[in-house]
Amino acid sequence: MNKATPFKTYAHALPYVLSWSVLALLTIVGMTRLPTALYTPIDGDWAKWNVEAVFDFGKVFDLSPHSMLAGMGSMYFPNLPWLNPGALALALPIEDRAKDIVSYAIYAAELAISIVLLARVIGFSWLIATVAAQIYLYVLFPPFSEAFQTYNWFSLAPYYAHVAAVLNVATVFILMCGSAPDWRYNLMLGAGFFALFISGFLSAPFTFIFAMPALCCGWCRAGDDEAPFRHRMGLEDGAAWLVPHLRFYIGPY
Repeated sequence: MNKATPFKTYAHALPYVLSWSVLALLTIVGMTRLPTALYTPIDGDWAKWNVEAVFDFGKVFDLSPHSMLAGMGSMYFPNLPWLNPGALALALPIEDRAKDIVSYAIYAAELAISIVLLARVIGFSWLIATVAAQIYLYVLFPPFSEAFQTYNWFSLAPYYAHVAAVLNVATVFILMCGSAPDWRYNLMLGAGFFALFISGFLSAPFTFIFAMPALCCGWCRAGDDEAPFRHRMGLEDGAAWLVPHLRFYIGPY
């Protein structure tokens, strides 16, 4: 019986490993075949240029990075790369197209991990959490967004992916905070939530502030200890309708 346990464990994990491997392979191949899906011309190019300019001329955590073109009416957007792993990849000493692929691969990993964590904390199974994360990437993340012709805000401004991941994990921390009898564990969750808030704010000050009301809608019932997490998130009432609609309308802008 004990000898069969590892085999059952591997057999159970195999579908997850294969599905994520296929997704990763298709994503990398698609990014190579459709380079314009990454940092799309005009808006995407500007977002990338802004990050690279901050690397060259900005100071760490300075929300008003100095611009050489300030006298001509140009200024850098305060989307800082210092706490954004996907943006930090643009500083790697590798070929330009490879930097784009690495940057978007990091953003995809952030989204996938955060969606799985959030789904698990809400109360869904590993299978449902995995399917939700993979469908999200297959439909909305480049290069698949080009194939399905969905809204391409991740191509235009990939820092939206980091903001979404930060909000997902912040929701995980706030839901878990207070659930353990050990105050040190709860304190770490609170500190993690604060760190995520700082990361999201510095990575996209305008986008993050306007996305916060959508997150708060999901917390409005978190104090009801008698309701399951799925109900405490407000998924069965008006808040469930409000959250995705707010994220759709204010997320991309």
